[in-house]
Amino acid sequence: MTIYDQIITACQPYWQVRANDIHIPVVYAFAQQLLVAHPAADPTIVLPAALLHDNGYANVPEALLFQGLAGAPTGFRPDITRLHEIEGVKIARTILAALNYDPTKIETICTIIDGHDSRLEALSLEDALVKDADKLWRFTAIGVQTSSPWMPMAPLPFLAYCVTKIERWFFTDTAQRMAHQLSTETCKKLQ
Repeated sequence: MTIYDQIITACQPYWQVRANDIHIPVVYAFAQQLLVAHPAADPTIVLPAALLHDNGYANVPEALLFQGLAGAPTGFRPDITRLHEIEGVKIARTILAALNYDPTKIETICTIIDGHDSRLEALSLEDALVKDADKLWRFTAIGVQTSSPWMPMAPLPFLAYCVTKIERWFFTDTAQRMAHQLSTETCKKLQ
């Protein structure tokens, strides 16, 4: 069992809210793809951060779960977005320490988690890749179908809204290209 498998096993109990049991594996797969295109990035930072980034939603009261949607055109609550980041750092620190992960890397991973939605700039290539992988989810068919009701928007208008944000949301050209390609594929699937 790899360290990433161990992290997945430790994280899964936290993935039972906001469709994170679907979202996190998709983000993890996108992070792996982005790492191939960006070999200078450290996978031992990017992959754990991708797996741990939204675990904090497990500690957000259920009544508030869908009010902190990053990028939502209506109903956005930045305090809830921050709360899930803060709680996510606590969970990540606990999980990674229990797995005897490198303490220096734990701090870097926690810094990424602590602003993956609320911080508008990327602090490093690793941070950029995690942010990009997280947002690519919004362009997949399952991401659109899962996320659009939270806005609330119909799937195709939600996808159209996301397409208008590609240049603003993504830090790497690779992710921008992937988002455009995904949006085209998803639009065909949803029509």
